[in-house]
Order: sequence, then C-alpha cells, then structure tokens
Amino acid sequence: MKHTVLFAGKDLGLKQENHFLFSHINFELQAGMCLGLSGRSGEGKSTLLRCLAALSPITEGEIYYRGTPISALEKPAYRQQVLYLPQTPQLQGITVQGALDYPFTLNVYKDLSPLDIPAEALGLPTSIVNQRLQHLSGGERQRVQLWRALRLNPEILLLDEPTAALDKNTQKQVESLLQHWLSQACHACIWISHDQAQLRQIQSQALILKRPATSKSD
Repeated sequence: MKHTVLFAGKDLGLKQENHFLFSHINFELQAGMCLGLSGRSGEGKSTLLRCLAALSPITEGEIYYRGTPISALEKPAYRQQVLYLPQTPQLQGITVQGALDYPFTLNVYKDLSPLDIPAEALGLPTSIVNQRLQHLSGGERQRVQLWRALRLNPEILLLDEPTAALDKNTQKQVESLLQHWLSQACHACIWISHDQAQLRQIQSQALILKRPATSKSD
C-alpha cells in the first residue's frame, strides 16, 4: 500500500550573497515520522526550519505539502498545518492561559477547537495557567510554547531544540508526549537537537547539515 508523503523538500538551497548556507537538501516525511536534524552551529539548521515554515524565502528547490508546492498554497492556511517552534519561545499575553488562548483570537484559528492536552503531560502543574509569563523559567516557557502548539493540532511540527532547557526527566516526559502525538492521525515532525543520543531515540531518519565546500565561512 502506498503511503502519503505529508511533507517533502526537493533540492533545497539558500544562497546568501555569493555563497550557499545549505544546498541539495532532500527529505520526505510520511505520517508518524520524525526527521532528526543536526549539524554544527552556524550551518543553517534554524534557518532551514524558517524556510520550511514559509517564514523565510528559499532560493533553490521546492517544498511540498501533501504533494503540492507551497508556492501555490495560501500561507496562513499552510502555517496552520506546518508550525515552527523557535528555540527561544515567543509567547503573547500576560498569563500562561492568555498565551494558550491567543492563537484562537486570530482568524485562521477562530473556528478551531483546541486539542485537549493536560498540563501534567508536559510535567507542568495545572495551576501554571494562572502564572504570569514574566515569571516562567526557560524550561517552562519551552513547554508552554509546545503546549500551545499541540492544542492547535497541526500536521507538521518544526521543532528547534524543544527540550534544550529541560532536565533529563522532564525531557523524557516531553519526548514521550511527542512520540504519542506522532502516533496519532497524520502527524510528522522535524526536530533539531545537538544531543545525538536524543536524536537516535526519537528520529525515524536523519539529516546532517554541512555547509557546502565552496562556501565562504562567516
């Protein structure tokens, strides 16, 4: 039986001035798959995720969502299904509850019912919804950002070191939650990590970014 390719990149490249940050990037993700993305600092991992989320332009190749080039798709609807989570969380509102509710004030999400994800699934107390964002630790902010994303139930998550600020026990809890999410419906993700042991645990396939040999160093 043929499986549907949810998300793919074909010969992706990004040229900056007179050199390529990355080039000839190829991948295909089917439901339930996690692509582990690694490479040295400065090789363009976060930039690649922004390009995949249609937040930054790609200069070569094509990105496909469910077989359609994203250049032919309406970007708000596309970003509803392909969601980028930066390493430094960007949360709107005053309290955690306000941050969780904020997306549903936007037109693209106004008719969507939030997916029921309990705080405990991310190792957070139920009472955290009343806490002010300014009082959250780095690890709490990462988990609130992920919590908000999962409530929106996208098909693709683009995760930039989503557990970097967490202790090992909480990291394992979040990994388990995301692995469960991947097993449900049509979900897939791309996960940046510098932790090779973590990538071996969660990835279905691997992609290592290396700056093209002809590129000039920063």
